[in-house]
Formats: sequence, structure tokens, C-alpha cells
Amino acid sequence: MQTPPRLPVPVHLDEVLNALARNARLPVPLLRRLLQHGGAREEAARWRSDLTEQVALEIDTLGNGKASHAPACNPDLPVGMKRRLARSDDAAVRSALAGRDAPLPRDLVEAFVADPSAQVRQAAAANRRSPSDLRARLATDPDPAVRAELAQWWTDAPEEVRRERAHEENRKWPGSPADNAVFPPETMRRFATDPDPRMRALALRDPELPAELVERLAQDDEARVRREAAAHPNLPAPAGLLLLGDADMRTAQAVAGSPHLPREAMEAILAVAEL
Repeated sequence: MQTPPRLPVPVHLDEVLNALARNARLPVPLLRRLLQHGGAREEAARWRSDLTEQVALEIDTLGNGKASHAPACNPDLPVGMKRRLARSDDAAVRSALAGRDAPLPRDLVEAFVADPSAQVRQAAAANRRSPSDLRARLATDPDPAVRAELAQWWTDAPEEVRRERAHEENRKWPGSPADNAVFPPETMRRFATDPDPRMRALALRDPELPAELVERLAQDDEARVRREAAAHPNLPAPAGLLLLGDADMRTAQAVAGSPHLPREAMEAILAVAEL
């Protein structure tokens, strides 16, 4: 068996473990070890799209039912676990299930639109995947917040529902120039030596950026540049391992969550955390 590489002790170990739990390439045996960490267990429950009924049940059991809200927020949760959570006494858990934009069994949708909690009915009103005939029942809901939610999200609703639509528009936030810029790859590569850190970070949007440039940018003084380098597919493995100990939390998270992180590095992270 190959010995895991030696890692620097991550400054933000908990956040690194949480990011590793979201890593889609994490093998199931390593995921099961990681579930012993409470924060990572909640992240896995909330974000992983590959949870089986068995693993989902393990997560719920390990959390003694206290982490039930996290899996309820996962639209890809197995149907059996969704049914289990739908019986929860916690309206926040039921509303999290009801409001995911994911298909639900018809009997669960029926239960949610008739739920005694307005919070749950409001969440059901926002689910764009629910059958139209069931959503229509909420058009006459006694709670005005439920009717307003339905009108906002049911864009092809009948006219009587659309009349209830809220008129407040979503606030639009402009991005930075670097985020909105579109350049050919050969131009982006020239930004690797730009004095502006925003532009150096933009160079890393080129998926074909040579490994030597990625490695150089992984040592940049600016955290935003190192953060972009951390998730780049051409980042050499040794440079990525060093970034796991980066003082910038989001940089360390970007490495741990990268689909390019070698299994040996995943093993090493769990070893550092004694999991």
C-alpha cells in the first residue's frame, strides 16, 4: 500500500475537512471515515449528489437526528431518506425538503401543500418541479406569504395567480471587471505576470495554462491568486499539498475540494485529522 504523502498541518483543518467532504472524487471508504467529523458529515449530507440510502442513513444515525436539516437540503437525497425526513416534527426540515427544485414523489408534495406549517407550504410554493395541479391548491392558501411565494416562482401560472405576483425585482450586483472579461487563452496567459492581482487570477481561468505558470501563481503574495491556482487542473501535486497549509482559508478549501486532488493526499488529510 502506498504511503500517504506528508502534509503541512492545515491552518484551517476543519474547513479543509469540510471541503474534502464536498469533493465528488472522494472514494466511499474515505467518505465513511470522514463522517466521524461533525462539520464534514453535515457538508457531505448537504452537498453530495452520490449518497446512497445506506450512507444517508449512516449520516443521520451518526448525527443522532440533529443533522437532519442538512440532508433535507440535498436535492439528490435518496427517496427513502426523503420519506424518512418528511415525517420529522421539525418544520424547518420539512420545508427544506419541500423547497428543493428537485422532483418529489407526488404523495410527499400533497403532504407539503397541505402541511399545517405555513413555512412548509411557502417552501412548496417555490418548488418549480411540483405538479401544477398541486401547486394550484396554494393559490387560495390562507397565508398571504404563501400566495406571494407561489406567484413569484410559478411564472406560467394562471392569471389569477399571477396577479398576486410580487413586484419587487431582484437586486443586481455587478461583478468585478476581471470576472466579466472574456479573452482568448493566449491573452490570458500574458496576464500571469500582470502587476494587478485580479488579472493574474484571471490568467488561471485558462485550463491549458502551463504547469510551471500555475505553480508560480500558487506562490503568489495575493490570496485571491493562490485561491484560483489551488483549483487549477495543471497545478503540480506537491504545490497543491503545500497550499493545504495556506493561511488563507478559502485557498486551503479550494485544494481540498478540487477534483484533481490525489487519493493519497485525501488519505493524508484524514491522517492529520486522526480520522
